[in-house]
Amino acid sequence: MKMAECSIRIIGGARLEPCEFSMAWVESYRDTPCGRGDLKVTRDPAKALRFPDAAKAMEFYRRQSKTRRWRSDGRPNRPLTAYSVEIVPCS
Repeated sequence: MKMAECSIRIIGGARLEPCEFSMAWVESYRDTPCGRGDLKVTRDPAKALRFPDAAKAMEFYRRQSKTRRWRSDGRPNRPLTAYSVEIVPCS
C-alpha cells in the first residue's frame, strides 16, 4: 500500500495565535547563517512542498538548524516549530 503524499500548512504561531503565515502552505525552507531560516509560503496548495508521508513531513518540521544548533536557553533550535502546523494529505 502506497503512503499518501502530504504537505505542511501553517495554522498560526506556536500558541495558535494568528500570524502573517496563518493558513499558508510551506513552499520552501532553508537554513540560514542566523539560525532562523528562510521560510517561503504560498496560498496555493498546488505549490506546497510535498513529502512522501506524514512522518517525513514531521521530520522536516522538527529539524534542527545546522548553522545555529542551540538556542540561548540551551534547547535545540528548530525554527519551524515557531509555528503550529497541520500535516495535510495532498489531493
